Amino acid sequence: MSKILVYGAGGLGKGIVELLEAINSVSSNPWDIIGFVDDKAMGNINGYEVWGTTEDLLRTNEPISVVLALGNPEFKKKTYEKLKHNTKIQYPNIIHPAVENSRFNIIGYGNVISKGVSMSTNITLENFNLIHYNCSIGHDVSLDNYNSVFPITSLSGYVTLKEGVEVGANSTILPSIEIKSNVRIGAGSVVTKDVIENITVAGVPAKKLI
Repeated sequence: MSKILVYGAGGLGKGIVELLEAINSVSSNPWDIIGFVDDKAMGNINGYEVWGTTEDLLRTNEPISVVLALGNPEFKKKTYEKLKHNTKIQYPNIIHPAVENSRFNIIGYGNVISKGVSMSTNITLENFNLIHYNCSIGHDVSLDNYNSVFPITSLSGYVTLKEGVEVGANSTILPSIEIKSNVRIGAGSVVTKDVIENITVAGVPAKKLI
C-alpha cells in the first residue's frame, strides 16, 4: 500500500478522503490514507488524524503521495511551488472509479476528478485541476494547470481553460470558448464568448463584474 496525505482538512479535504475510500473499495492496490496536512486544524477529523503541517511535510524524508485539497487556484499554485522543493513528494491523479473517462483523454498529475463526472473524448488535463461532483466535460476540452471546476458545471466541446481559472457551481461554458488565465466565473453563469485574463465574470450571459 502506498501512503497518501490529504493537504487541507476543510470541506474539500473531507470529500477527497471519501473519494480515496471509494477508490480503495474497488482497488487491488489500495491507498494507505495517513491523514491530513493542515497548518491550522488539529486532532481527529472524520476518523483521520491531522498528521502535521506544511513544514513537517517539507522535512519528511520518505516517499509519500499528496493530494492538494485546495479549491482556490492561486493558493493551490503557491502551495505546490513551496512543496516541490521536497522531491520525495508525488502527486497522483485521484479519480473516482465511477467517472466516465475515455482512453483517448490525456491527464497529467495531481488532478482530482470527483464522483458523477462525465468526460467525453480527446480531453487534455494538465496538472492540479479539480473537476468536482457531477460535472460534464465535452470532447476536445483543454485545461491547463491549477483550474477548479465546481459541481454541476458543463464545459462544452472545444472549450479551453488557461491557468488558474475558477468556474463556479452550476455554470455552463458554450462550445469553442477560451477562458484566459486567472479568471473567476460566478456560480450559475452562462459563458457565451471568450474571457480575457484576470477578471471576474458572472450572469446569464456572463459579463465582467465592475
